[in-house]
Parts: sequence; structure tokens; C-alpha cells
Amino acid sequence: MDKDVGRKIGRSKAAVTAKRQQLEIAAIGKRPWRPEDDRLLGTRPDDQVAMLLGRTIEAVKQRRCSFGLKPVNPKFISRKWVPAELKLLGVKADTEVAAQLGRTVSSVRTKRLGLGIRFQE
Repeated sequence: MDKDVGRKIGRSKAAVTAKRQQLEIAAIGKRPWRPEDDRLLGTRPDDQVAMLLGRTIEAVKQRRCSFGLKPVNPKFISRKWVPAELKLLGVKADTEVAAQLGRTVSSVRTKRLGLGIRFQE
């Protein structure tokens, strides 16, 4: 759309885009980012945030980067521990618990030590 406006007023697309952004005018057909949209950035992988917000992955990536937020690796999204999982800590070796629960050994060890549970053979 900036290209069309530029053609009509005798300016380049880049000049129109720069002025529009300077005046904080959203491009035609584009939704402005809301504060609640911004709060999702960096909390989940970009593809998930894009799906939730109905935006492109590239738009989410650019917005996240503009805030200096690092991307989220889906492998490192922590999930809450449920009571049944906590009962396994210290009963079995950390490696066994990790394999059974689909967690990393370091997350199992960290949780166990954080709760003051010692492994007993």
C-alpha cells in the first residue's frame, strides 16, 4: 500500500513507509500490536505465538527482536510438576525418573535437590 501512496504523491515506497512509521500510523490491512500481544513474545516459540495471534512467524520474530527478547527453544519450555511426578523423586535414580517422565536428568536432579530430597539406593 505504501507503494501505491508513494506513486500518487511522487515519493518512493521507502519514503512513505519511513514517514508512516515515524508518525506511528499502521499500514493498511495491518493490525497494531496490543500490549497483551507483546506480553506473549518470548514466552513460547515464535511459531506458536504467531498461531495464537494470527500473525506471520516473521512478524512475531521482528517484534520479539525489537524488544531484545531471545527466542524460546521448545525443548526448554518448563512444565509444572504434578504430585505423581514428585513422588518419584528420590525413589528411583534421576536418570530413570527423567526417562519415565520425559524430562531432562538435570531438571529432575535440580527439582529433587531443590526439595531437599536425597536419593536412597
